[in-house]
Amino acid sequence: MSERTWRWSAVLGACVTVALAWQATAMAQTAPAPVAVEGGTIQGRLSADGMTVIHAGIPFAAPPVGDLRWRVPQPVRPWTGTRATTSFAAGCMQARATTARLPWTMEYLHQNDISEDCLYLNVWAPARPGSGPAPVIVFLHGGGNVEGSGGVPVYDGESMARRGIVFVTVNYRLGVFGLLAHPGLSEEAGASGNYAFHDQIAALRWVKANIAALGGDPANVTVMGQSAGAGAIFVLNASPLARGLYARAILDSAPGTTITNTGIRPALAVGMPRAEAEQRGLTWARQAGYETLAALRAAPAEALRTSFPQPPSTVAAVIDGALLPDRIATVVAAGRHNDVPILAGTNRDERGSEADYGTWTRAQLEEYATRFYPFNRTAFLSLYPAADDAAARDAQRAVLRDERRFALAWLSQLRAGAGQAPSYLYFFDRVTPWPDQPRFGAFHSSELPYALGNQHVLDRPWTALDRSLSATMQGYYVNFARSGDPNGPGLPAWKAFSAASPQMMWLGEAVGMVDVLPADRAAVVAEKRE
Repeated sequence: MSERTWRWSAVLGACVTVALAWQATAMAQTAPAPVAVEGGTIQGRLSADGMTVIHAGIPFAAPPVGDLRWRVPQPVRPWTGTRATTSFAAGCMQARATTARLPWTMEYLHQNDISEDCLYLNVWAPARPGSGPAPVIVFLHGGGNVEGSGGVPVYDGESMARRGIVFVTVNYRLGVFGLLAHPGLSEEAGASGNYAFHDQIAALRWVKANIAALGGDPANVTVMGQSAGAGAIFVLNASPLARGLYARAILDSAPGTTITNTGIRPALAVGMPRAEAEQRGLTWARQAGYETLAALRAAPAEALRTSFPQPPSTVAAVIDGALLPDRIATVVAAGRHNDVPILAGTNRDERGSEADYGTWTRAQLEEYATRFYPFNRTAFLSLYPAADDAAARDAQRAVLRDERRFALAWLSQLRAGAGQAPSYLYFFDRVTPWPDQPRFGAFHSSELPYALGNQHVLDRPWTALDRSLSATMQGYYVNFARSGDPNGPGLPAWKAFSAASPQMMWLGEAVGMVDVLPADRAAVVAEKRE
């Protein structure tokens, strides 16, 4: 072999060696080490930049199908070999989104397959762990208890993982599969209904038992919910079955209000009595042609889904004596709740998706005052004046915002009187830049892209202000997940709510503490009646 040939061979060999090394590195970057969890071994994938380990589609319970339909979650079924956890599992039974439902574009909606076999969760974790196990956030999706999943794009956990959080999203049973109460089911198992909440508790138990293997701290878990997921946290906080499974809670676009004979109260502050829930379920089953449990369990899933009425969000939980022992407000007032720090808030235009939002006439505003504020109608109309229809539209928006803000304060004061853990409240006032749809304002759940650092998944003309607000909000959320206190260096001070200082954090063009409501408005709203 000539010297020139030898040199070219050496160069070629070196190139091959470098190429093989690069290929091995690339393969390593897309295939993190397998991990042993309950049921077997899983192997996820790395993010494109190698900074985040992603496990999608981890089973946390047995498939709730066949005889397990309408039973509490059963243990994971073991598997052999290494299970690939690289793509989202099917979402639970629902009407899969094919077009936007404004103001929620497709990024807010479940687009994947659907199945009864849906009890899976997803984990995003830092690829380069810090000096110790990371704080964990377990996210419960919204969707009115009839839609949504842990695989919705706006819930992506990569940005939170980059900030040192192990972020978990969860599927739970929806509609008839998650909420049906029926006397036959209760006779069979001692109680019925609440399967969605049992799923959430099963997922939290899985996290407690397995998250250390994925880099998380099982003793430092925050449960976070949005919309119906936030409503679920009301239930979990009142449930003895959830005690000890999480250290704190975040409620985004927290449930609003419901009217009772004793005034305005947060939605889900009640819970449906067991007998009433069972009778509703029995009546529906008979009307749908299902006379026996065997017939119900043999029925096609889609037929059940489409015939079951959408649950009223205020009564989705059943007072079954086990998962939910009493009305939620009663449990909290007696100090029997899970007394953990809470960060909770509402948006300026929570009702912005409703057709009549911002459309009331002066006559309609006065009718509202007469119906719901009969004891202080004059005071109401002086605080929410409407000289004409244009003013009535502004007054409508204002009163609906004030009622929700009051509900947050009411619940926080109830918790403060019966426990020790603080509540940190916020009011989100930033309108998503959206030239095509300005009418929706700061709509329900529009704070999520800011709080989770996921503005990049939405095609919006984000500004420097939006990016700055997102960094601020994400900083608060990460701090809260670490310690139960949102405060930290470089962030405006966030004071906990107290009866002596009923304040909340204003998140918008400005960031800072404000009164939940002016005293005169709070006094009027507190007297809302049926």
